[in-house]
Amino acid sequence: MKKENNSEVMKLIEVTRKFVDFAETLLKTGKITQEQYQNMTKNKHRFLNDMERKKIISK
Repeated sequence: MKKENNSEVMKLIEVTRKFVDFAETLLKTGKITQEQYQNMTKNKHRFLNDMERKKIISK
C-alpha cells in the first residue's frame, strides 16, 4: 500500500467501523431486523476482515 494512501485508508476504516456500530445500535433497539443488519453490513465486515488479514488494522 502506498504511504500517501495510508491516511485515507485509515479514515475509511474508521468510518466503516462507525457505520457498523451504528447499524448494531439500530438492531439492538429494534429499529431494523437482523436481516436488514446483515444486508447493510455484509460488505463492511468483509472489508474490515480484509484489512485485519492484511495487517493494516488489528481487532
